[in-house]
Amino acid sequence: MNNIYHSRIGGLSHSLSGKKQNRKKSMVHDAVIESGGSGATTRSVANKCDMSVYSARNWLIQLENDGFIYRQGSGRSDTWHKK
Repeated sequence: MNNIYHSRIGGLSHSLSGKKQNRKKSMVHDAVIESGGSGATTRSVANKCDMSVYSARNWLIQLENDGFIYRQGSGRSDTWHKK
């Protein structure tokens, strides 16, 4: 019985963690959309979402891989745009 309890708690923890991740991903997506036609830099998304540049870049790449946004430019001059 103890294992079932731990299993349920672990599942709940995983579920809550997933909701938090979806909220962050949504915040990053909204920051890109709000940037308009000029696009958003990774730094501007990080500042708007109150996260590190590394975290913002990770979420931006995930959104790009999911097909919601695209990247224009290369290296430091990357801008992110909605599809």
